[in-house]
Amino acid sequence: MNHSPVLTPFIDRYGKPEGGAWLAGKGASSDLLAVARCACDAGWFRVGGWEVAVGSEGDARKQLEVAGAKEASERYAHAAMIGNDAGALTAVVLWNDDQPECVYVLDPEVQSAQAQGPLAVWIGRLACGTKSNDEDREAVGVGTEPLGGKAPPLPCTIVPEPSVADALKGGGHVAFVELGGCPVSVHKKGIRALVAGQKKSKGLGKGAHIGFDVAGNAVFRTEAASSKEGTLARVTLPALDVTQEAVDGSLGAPYALSEDSVLVQLAKGWLRVYAMNEESDALVQRAELHAGSDAPFIQSSRTGYVTLTQHNRADTVLLRWTGERLEVVAAWPGSGGKIIDVDGQLYGNRHTPERNWHDVRMTLRR
Repeated sequence: MNHSPVLTPFIDRYGKPEGGAWLAGKGASSDLLAVARCACDAGWFRVGGWEVAVGSEGDARKQLEVAGAKEASERYAHAAMIGNDAGALTAVVLWNDDQPECVYVLDPEVQSAQAQGPLAVWIGRLACGTKSNDEDREAVGVGTEPLGGKAPPLPCTIVPEPSVADALKGGGHVAFVELGGCPVSVHKKGIRALVAGQKKSKGLGKGAHIGFDVAGNAVFRTEAASSKEGTLARVTLPALDVTQEAVDGSLGAPYALSEDSVLVQLAKGWLRVYAMNEESDALVQRAELHAGSDAPFIQSSRTGYVTLTQHNRADTVLLRWTGERLEVVAAWPGSGGKIIDVDGQLYGNRHTPERNWHDVRMTLRR
C-alpha cells in the first residue's frame, strides 16, 4: 500500500488487511484506505484526543449541512465521517476521484468548517499535539539529532562585487542571485543578468511582483494581475529563456522544488505544483492540495522537500514532491524553518521551548 510514511506507525499498531474495502470503488486515496484499515477492528483508534474512524457519506453530508459548510460539501464528489473530539467537534473527509482528500473539522455550535489538509497532515499534527501520548508526540516519520554547528547554507541570494551590483541594480530591485554561473538581479519588472560579461535583461511584467525562488539554473517568479489571476514565470540562465503560465486565483510566492518544478501558494491555504512538460515546453499544473492552514509558513529545499508550519500552532509537517504527488512524509512538534537536502542528507532548523532555534540532522523513517 503506497500510503504516506507519516501513517506507518498507526498502521503498524492498528492496521487490519480487510478494512476499508467499501471505499475502494470511490476513488479513495491510499491514505484514506490505510486509515480505514486502522479503524476497522475496534471501530476507531485514538490520536491526540480524537477518536478516528471511517463512517458513512450520509452522516458526513448531514454534519456538513449542520455546520453550514455548503461550499465545502459541493466542492467534492465523495465524503465520509473521519473523527470525533469529545462530542463537541466532528471531522469529515472529502475528496474527488484520484485527487488528494481534505479533512474538515466542523463546529456546529459556531457554524464553522476549518480545512485541515490531507489525512496525513491532520493525523500528523494530532500526533504531535499536546493531547497526544509520548509514543506519538516526539515525531512521526522522522528522527532528528542536533548538530554541533550550523547546517549548510540554503542557496539563494548573493552579495556581488560592487561593480557587478552597479551594472545590474536598477529600479524595483528585489535581490541578487546566481544562476548558470551568472549574477542575476531580480526586480519588479523582470530580471537582469551578466552573461559572459555582457548585461542582458528580460521583461516579465508590470511591477506587480510578489515573490521569487531559484533552483539549479532556473528562477521562478510570481506576480498578481488581480485577486483573481496571476502569472508564474520560469527563466533559465544563461540564455534567459522564459516560460510563463497564467494562474487562476490569488497567487502568492513560489517555492522551487527542482529546476523544472515549483510549488505556488494560492489563497485560503491551497498549494499547487507546476512542472515543465518536456513535449510542449510549458509549465503545467501537476498537483493541488490544502496546507491545513489558511496562511502557512513554507520553506523548500530546492530538491523536492517542503515544510509547512501553522502560524497559530507549534508543529511542522514535511512534504516531498515525488514527481507525481506531494507526499506527507513526517511531522514533529515545534516550528520548522529552513529545510536543506545535501546529497541525500536532510538538515532542518527547528524551534522548541526547550532549545529555541537549533539546526538538526534528519533521518526519514519508512
